[in-house]
Amino acid sequence: MTSNPTVLIIAAGVAAVVLVLIVVLLKPRRYDQIGANPYTGAKAAPVKTTLDNLPAHVTDQITRLIQDGRKIEAIKVLRDHTSLGLKEAKDIVERWDMSAATPPSRSLSLEDPIAELPAHIRAEIDSLVTEGKLINAIKALREHTGLGLKEAKSVIDNWPR
Repeated sequence: MTSNPTVLIIAAGVAAVVLVLIVVLLKPRRYDQIGANPYTGAKAAPVKTTLDNLPAHVTDQITRLIQDGRKIEAIKVLRDHTSLGLKEAKDIVERWDMSAATPPSRSLSLEDPIAELPAHIRAEIDSLVTEGKLINAIKALREHTGLGLKEAKSVIDNWPR
């Protein structure tokens, strides 16, 4: 008995669809993203603390990790105690103020980001602007404030000369 290629193709397609349906239906669901498990009514875990109210022992631990050059572990600790995403936690750890041993503010003021900069950073950016190295000045400002490219460019364009 010979097999018809069309029948084989249709059978393979049906098998593939059935397999996809089985995988989709058996896939575990993440109810913490939608609020509550519809089957049990269990509530999702509450949102963890924000950076503004981290316990002192956590900020101390993060500071020690950063001082020891263990930034990845510091990022993990920060994420474990907050609701921050990976990129946001990484950016915060990189801006962590080591001299004061306190975390940076969650969002720097856009009204006067120059006033929030330490004096030595302002002097460095001022010399870059004076030398006409505006791209390097923008990079330095972004590195120390976490501002976006557009905001940092605007600040540097309006930098007092």
